[in-house]
Amino acid sequence: MMRVRVSRPFRVSRPFAVFVASITMWMVATAPPPASATYPGVNGRIAFTARLSRAQGWQLYTMRPDGSGRRQLTHIRGSDDLSFMPDWSPSGARMVFMSSATGYAQLYLIRADGSHMRRVFADRGHDDIFPTWSRDGHTIVFSRVSENSIGAALWSVRPDGSHLRRITDGRTDHVGASFTPDGSTIVFDRSGNGIIAAIWRMDADGSNLQRLTPVELRAGLPDVSPDGSQVVFSDNQNGHLPTSIWIMNIDGSGLTQLTDAGCCYQDVRPVFSPDGTRILFATNRNSRQQCCFELWSMHLDGSHQLELTSNLTAGGCPEADLGNCSYGDWGTNQG
Repeated sequence: MMRVRVSRPFRVSRPFAVFVASITMWMVATAPPPASATYPGVNGRIAFTARLSRAQGWQLYTMRPDGSGRRQLTHIRGSDDLSFMPDWSPSGARMVFMSSATGYAQLYLIRADGSHMRRVFADRGHDDIFPTWSRDGHTIVFSRVSENSIGAALWSVRPDGSHLRRITDGRTDHVGASFTPDGSTIVFDRSGNGIIAAIWRMDADGSNLQRLTPVELRAGLPDVSPDGSQVVFSDNQNGHLPTSIWIMNIDGSGLTQLTDAGCCYQDVRPVFSPDGTRILFATNRNSRQQCCFELWSMHLDGSHQLELTSNLTAGGCPEADLGNCSYGDWGTNQG
């Protein structure tokens, strides 16, 4: 299962092409990627990427928790971004996402009703991916792939585009950042130095690095629960193996498998619901050709699995980007 959930969503800018080559399709061959943080509150609308028709191309949408009330937010002509990697703000008033409309993957903000879309900051020399909000809504953390870096480094910026700073170096890949509720710790996915993929934690300033998952699990793209006690993630990153969903305590204990992908399928990109009772994820389990992903939800113990969508990817996902074309995030917005 390829993990980079980035594969080619961004129009093959040079930095991104270098990145993909170096990590050999580093994306979870499935769903829409980032991990992002889930913020506590009442379960609201779910943001996701879809291509409902070939004419529309890939666009950003929201829907109610039961899959009804679908609403299109973006209308980008000729969009071939397979995943916008949306992340709801803690207030649910807006979200951050990425788009390569300018040729490089850059960060954008948009309100919950689709209005006031704007770029966070202009910097065409890099691909900026996997954005996520800090718990206070004052900072956006993201992964940056630069032409001179070997991997993806974590950076932060304020929503107005100011105070851009690097948190980690780019000698290994750091992606899928998720904050703990107090904002003091970041949980993320790291690969490199002989490790295919694993989940790590560190202080918000990049210090006190600690690995949480065993190397053989190949864990990645984590999401921290709204109360900060648990982490949900997918296994078998950076490869082509079936991918299942797991949950563990915030300290790495209590590892529990929630889904079983069997011989051939991928369950990916899990995120908690704002009330902390359910998990949203993407899967191609009902696709005969394994080409098409839909969004599902389940209880924290893996029970009561419900399919929320159908036909999100008209024409299927490109084989090289399986999973990259579905990416969901659960917010608190009730609109």
